[in-house]
Amino acid sequence: MAFSPPDVARDMAGRELESVTPYTIVVPSVLLEQFDQIRRRGWGAEREECVLGWASVAAPVFGLGGALVGAVSATLPSAGLIEESVATRVVATARAASRAIGRGLGPSSHGAGP
Repeated sequence: MAFSPPDVARDMAGRELESVTPYTIVVPSVLLEQFDQIRRRGWGAEREECVLGWASVAAPVFGLGGALVGAVSATLPSAGLIEESVATRVVATARAASRAIGRGLGPSSHGAGP
């Protein structure tokens, strides 16, 4: 969400947000601040916001022309998760995927793809 167009992020933050754990962000201003931090840092993390006991780190994947096309994420047990360590690997993977997409890689040799 953080790397979506600004109107998409504002629309998401403007909706009634449902808490699924005690850690779910449901205050729109807090969510928008999180989006700002994620864009500045280049990756996002959540700790038990969706599922108790689990945490995730994610980074965007950009395609041709810099368009957001997806994300790479890692979900791990929240106990002992060191966000920066995982983030370094996730960001590297996302950047590699962005470069591969930017080169316009076609279908694989296994016949998958359009």
